Amino acid sequence: MRKCPSIHEFTAPPAELSLWRWAEASIVLTDRQSTAFPGPYRTRITPYVRGIMDALDDAEVHTVVVKAGAQTGKTVTGYGWLAWSVCCDPGPALVCYPSEDLARSNSQTRIQPLFEDSPSIARLIPADRKTYWQALQYRINGCNVHLTGANSPAQLCSRPIRYLLCDEIDKFPAEASKEADPVSLAIQRTKTFWNRKILLVGTPTTPSGQISRHAARGDMRRYYVPCHKCRSMQPLAWPQVKWDEGKPATARYECVECGSKWSDLQKRAAVDSGEWRATQTGEAGVASFHLSSLYAPWVLFADLAAKFLRTKASPIELRDFINSDLAEPYIESDMRIREGVLVEREADYQEGAMYYRAEGLKTAVFGGVDVQQNEFVAVFRQFTETGDSALIFKGRLHTFGEIDTLATRFNAFGVCIDCRYRSQEVYEASLAFRGFWPVIGVPSFRVPALFEVQTRNIDEGKRGGSGRIVTVMVANSNALLTMLAERVERSGDVPQWRLYRGATIDNQYVREMTSMYRANGVWVNPRKLADHYADAEKLCLLAADYAGYKRTITNAIATDAEMEVTA
Repeated sequence: MRKCPSIHEFTAPPAELSLWRWAEASIVLTDRQSTAFPGPYRTRITPYVRGIMDALDDAEVHTVVVKAGAQTGKTVTGYGWLAWSVCCDPGPALVCYPSEDLARSNSQTRIQPLFEDSPSIARLIPADRKTYWQALQYRINGCNVHLTGANSPAQLCSRPIRYLLCDEIDKFPAEASKEADPVSLAIQRTKTFWNRKILLVGTPTTPSGQISRHAARGDMRRYYVPCHKCRSMQPLAWPQVKWDEGKPATARYECVECGSKWSDLQKRAAVDSGEWRATQTGEAGVASFHLSSLYAPWVLFADLAAKFLRTKASPIELRDFINSDLAEPYIESDMRIREGVLVEREADYQEGAMYYRAEGLKTAVFGGVDVQQNEFVAVFRQFTETGDSALIFKGRLHTFGEIDTLATRFNAFGVCIDCRYRSQEVYEASLAFRGFWPVIGVPSFRVPALFEVQTRNIDEGKRGGSGRIVTVMVANSNALLTMLAERVERSGDVPQWRLYRGATIDNQYVREMTSMYRANGVWVNPRKLADHYADAEKLCLLAADYAGYKRTITNAIATDAEMEVTA
């Protein structure tokens, strides 16, 4: 007769298996668990969960925070870790939900079926289920697992625990007692265990919500994936999801570095090759993760675009999209360029005129050009050496030669030209025309300062290329927009920013200048409106800043008699 194995043969984790490999070897998903992928659990479906499980497996990490969107696999990740805890390293555990009803429901429909349907775990379930396998309390492998609602302070305070799983913590009540909020109360129960492990999971609501505050304690890891064309690593970001106007079915992702278009299949391949990277230095022992629904293999770009178009007109529905799909807190605007303020910035001079004409005042003209598929959106401004500026031209152009003609007409010192699109053409133009400065705008996490200067070999990979080198400015788009808005809105002690008389009659200019707003320090364009003039204006500011025309306010303005219109 075959010898019955001891309990330790079932529960002792093989030394070579990490948590996620143990989960793949031990957990079975079934229809009872409401899964779309019945069968042995496989992390290759959502490879980003491996990094989260590795953090839970790390002896130097005591708290893991997962701020994630819907349909990302975070729930199964948490339950897999719970199963590993009770099977491989038993200790008292507490699972906390927003309410006791949710605790009971998830226990009966998710956790108990997962344990019962996984043979290697089911062997550990006691025979006396009536006593030891209740809806809100299990005893398995010698340890107790309690499930409770955050609205039950007595349950949160009543026992020491080693393992704590809190799910959807932004939905917890503000207080469970007079002493502290429910999350803090639950965490207090782990203090007596030197080897405690805490997992906090949730979809964000506001910046002051529990999940956002606890995530900020950690190292704020983001999942970077490679572009299939240029191989640059980047976290998936909603602003890079583009579609043809009114046609969400055409939605695709565009690389933040080279602008190449990704299909859903190419996104999936990129996610398979991704890696988690910390974006800040957090508290010791706290690892935090941000994961939007963009990463989920079953979430398509077209579906997200269609949902956004359906919800953008309703603040409540838009808020849910931002919270549940983008995994970002919803915040009201804390800065924007207002249409009325643009009108106030008009001064009494004409298009093409030099506004600053005081004797001995050092001035220079700079340009900014946003590159589109079939046109260029350009602005030229006159700057004083202290950073004051006045618009002298804005408009749509169609060739690099037209840009150069205007630059020559205004004797421009330099023109910053966006090279996100038509990059090779812009590089070639920067060699052909004096004073053309290529610029790549990137999110703030890529360039903490306003800009940094890099060089590019524009013949790299070309047969017979001569290795021509161009200088490129990699600019912080977020910081540039903030600089522009501060000058337009006159926020603080900043240089002047003027428009010629009648400039705001151009409705397109006004719309594109006011399409974005800053929320929680980040500029967003939730309605996906065109913002080409705003891009051109901020590139113009960058050109002036690069040349040193940026310091303080001056009131050295010419009188009407001194003004001169350039032909």
